[in-house]
Amino acid sequence: MTDPDASGKVPARADFQQLGNGFGGHEWFGYTRTAARNGNVMKVTGTWELDRAVNGWARVLVHIPKRRAETQQAPYTVNLGNGQTETRYLSQAREQSAWHNLGVFQFAGTPKVSLTNLNLEGDGTTAIAWDAIAFQTLAKRPKHFVVGMGDSFASGEGAGNYYPETDMGYKSVRWNACRRSKDAWIRQAVLPGETQTVGQLADSFDPKMDFAFVACSGAVTRDMTTGEYQYTADPLGDWSDYRGNAEGRFREAAQMESGFLNKNTTLVALSIGGNDAKFSNIISHCYIISCYSSGYENDIKSDITHAVRDRMEGGVQANVKDIIYEVESKVGNAVQGRGKKAKIVLMGYPEIASAGTSCPKFDDQEKGMFQRLTQHFAVEEAGMVQALKNASLEVSFANPLPAFQGHGACIDSNFPGDRWVHYINFIKTGPGDFQDTEDCCVTEGFRCASRTSIHPNRDGASAHATVLEEHLANPAVNYTGW
Repeated sequence: MTDPDASGKVPARADFQQLGNGFGGHEWFGYTRTAARNGNVMKVTGTWELDRAVNGWARVLVHIPKRRAETQQAPYTVNLGNGQTETRYLSQAREQSAWHNLGVFQFAGTPKVSLTNLNLEGDGTTAIAWDAIAFQTLAKRPKHFVVGMGDSFASGEGAGNYYPETDMGYKSVRWNACRRSKDAWIRQAVLPGETQTVGQLADSFDPKMDFAFVACSGAVTRDMTTGEYQYTADPLGDWSDYRGNAEGRFREAAQMESGFLNKNTTLVALSIGGNDAKFSNIISHCYIISCYSSGYENDIKSDITHAVRDRMEGGVQANVKDIIYEVESKVGNAVQGRGKKAKIVLMGYPEIASAGTSCPKFDDQEKGMFQRLTQHFAVEEAGMVQALKNASLEVSFANPLPAFQGHGACIDSNFPGDRWVHYINFIKTGPGDFQDTEDCCVTEGFRCASRTSIHPNRDGASAHATVLEEHLANPAVNYTGW
């Protein structure tokens, strides 16, 4: 805790309490604060120290209790035993007592793990818990250090089976709809040389795998990079103050700042850019009225090109190209002595519709336009990636369009009943899903379209996983892990 004040009092003690819950029936808890919200006065830091030295690789596991664990960005700092530290952010709002992977680290001495209530989203009302820490010593470095990141097409929106901390609290100021799915394509993929999926290896804490999943439905490129938004620095207020700002990030740490990208990373798989090009607005516009014109299509193509290559927002880079550079820097691919470089795979977007398919509300001109727009997106991303690859970046583009031909949101007579992308859906699909017409991108009367609309279902996520598997096995990519 902070040192006593002039009167000998320690104000932070007022916020530091205990509860008969968690691992072994006990936990400590307090409340998160930013530095500007009395954080330096009310700061509490808890440290776990192992009773022996570890000179080698070990996984750090965090036990998060069901009660009084609410923050979406708990900052755990791992001391490697040699003076070096790494900080990683986890959401504690999981509503169940369980062990969670903080990551695998190379230790050189006695490990310590610290957790503080000082973060970038606290105003003294959100609980943070100190429970238990465990260390899984490993015989050697894991073969795979994998990070899944990006937007809704990376998070698994539409596949269902969402982690509870990423699908909760609509109409509350603790709303989170990142909707990371246990059936997302990155988790369904089987890496070259393996027989189990990424998800299976990760869930069993297999010594071959260290997996982190930080993708968030609704994310734009700036959501991935901006350290702190003003709405997270402000006190938790009314839902009306929060609803318009939170989309794509909610109260989580920025994906790039979550701490999971480092010199050990072997694979980064992401999709991003669709929200920067405002693709959901296009779907909404065309659902409500007949929208096609050659001028409108050309304007959208221009928006896509800028979102991929050079879009700026507030004088700051806000485009896919910049994200690739950010990832390349975080994983240290240019650092001499790293060894193998991390593979960065940009996954493209699937087919939505094509001319000749059957789709209520969209005419043939609109469906043809959707097809051309997704093709334009793929061409732009592939071209941008090739230019970066020519500049010696370890990046590649995986194109799902051929696999999804005839399996979009509209029914193709050649593939009856084999739809891999949800059509516009007005059924609520989870506690974090849209409910009010004020928030959703597509409305019909008093009905609000679900976030799953125009997103791959579980079969579509499986198809994406197959695209990734084939891509990684391609000699031009040749992913092998360490």
